Amino acid sequence: MRPQILKRIFSVFTYLYGLFYGKKRPKRVILCYHRLIDRKRSSLIPHIASNFVEVSKFENQIKWLCSFAIPRSLDQIIRDMSLPCKKWEFCITFDDGYRDVLELGLPIFRKYGIPVAIFLNSHFVLNPACLPWPELLDKLIDNYRERLIIEIEGQRVGYDFEYLGEREKFAKDMREWFRKLGSRKAKELRRRLKGVLEEVFSDGHNDVISPEEILSSMKTGLIEFGGHSSTHVNLDRCDEEELTYEIINDRNSISQIISQEAKYFSYPYGKQKYRNRYVIEYVRKSGYLASFTIDPGYLLDTCDIYEVPRLAINGEWDFVRFKSMLLGLNMFNYVSTIRSTFAADYL
Repeated sequence: MRPQILKRIFSVFTYLYGLFYGKKRPKRVILCYHRLIDRKRSSLIPHIASNFVEVSKFENQIKWLCSFAIPRSLDQIIRDMSLPCKKWEFCITFDDGYRDVLELGLPIFRKYGIPVAIFLNSHFVLNPACLPWPELLDKLIDNYRERLIIEIEGQRVGYDFEYLGEREKFAKDMREWFRKLGSRKAKELRRRLKGVLEEVFSDGHNDVISPEEILSSMKTGLIEFGGHSSTHVNLDRCDEEELTYEIINDRNSISQIISQEAKYFSYPYGKQKYRNRYVIEYVRKSGYLASFTIDPGYLLDTCDIYEVPRLAINGEWDFVRFKSMLLGLNMFNYVSTIRSTFAADYL
């Protein structure tokens, strides 16, 4: 049986489990989104397209959630995590702080009265000419058509951008490199690629929320902001000086922008392999009250307050898959454990 068919069967089974069993047992769940878009888009960068959720799909998800669950702010859901859960509760968060979250999402937040937390990379907020690496790669792929040679970690690699296959390989390789690098090395790689981009493309401003937009959105009473590291790097690869810049300085910068203490942090890339105990300690000592992963799970009274689970939403999920993941997370995690042990090639 083909893997896609097995995945579909698993989604339906998980949804039915959640609908008839899980939904009757109220949970607290924190959802993690990245970007909103008004039409379907594609990207050569692996997994980047899945970060975009069509705004009509997002509203349907929110409408469905509000039909049986209570929307909570981070303050509320963290405060009550040790209390019995009598009804489903959910909290909406967005990582990376892109402008489309406010442009497309704010009318929906207002319509349904949804509190939202947005986690920012302060360097890109304060320096609009600096591009986060996904934006940088997309612009290079769209505009550059020469042969590109670049040295990374002592390795010299080349790509002929005239050919689609070479651009695809470039996108895949760069994504892997950026997810491996600490703060200094990622900054140097961005600098080199930005230099190449500026040869063919002059409009180098990023799509990240500006300080003015941050302050304006906070006046709605629905939006709060937290930290997501200064430049969105692999914190597991950072030394003490880099961690100070990425975590402590990031919190100071965001607190200054919003004129109040930033209370919450979400780990860049979110998965356990991108953080370690030193990273968690830096987050704690920086003054954050809690920090969030994208390790899937419900918010339970046993959760570590500095490794709070969230469900990362994939923009390519259909409605059944979305419902199945949210209602059947326990079953999903159980089956995932079995899959990783025995059947990685089949599910």
